[in-house]
Amino acid sequence: MTFDQVDLEKAKGYSCEDADVTLQLSQLLFPKLTEGGFKDLFDQVEMPLLVVLARMEMNGVKIDIDLLNEFSKEMEINCSRGRSAFIPSPERSSISILPATGEDPLR
Repeated sequence: MTFDQVDLEKAKGYSCEDADVTLQLSQLLFPKLTEGGFKDLFDQVEMPLLVVLARMEMNGVKIDIDLLNEFSKEMEINCSRGRSAFIPSPERSSISILPATGEDPLR
């Protein structure tokens, strides 16, 4: 069942509660972003990325399993040698996750 099929009275109660909890959490957590020095990261990286992630969720994604397995093996090797986990460059990782539609994920 999708949300548009839910009884209006039940949907109304759920929606109001959801909005209230979201407001309470934002009032609690947003000051912590500033206190922890993460406000710029949130504003400049996390929020713009939200649009990309939402579009990917709506369109679906195609994952290159072989490349993902290669990344995983490299991470395991680096961790076993006491190195930091391997984080692929944006150029390499961009070919591992592409929208199922073939559309540029950053548009």
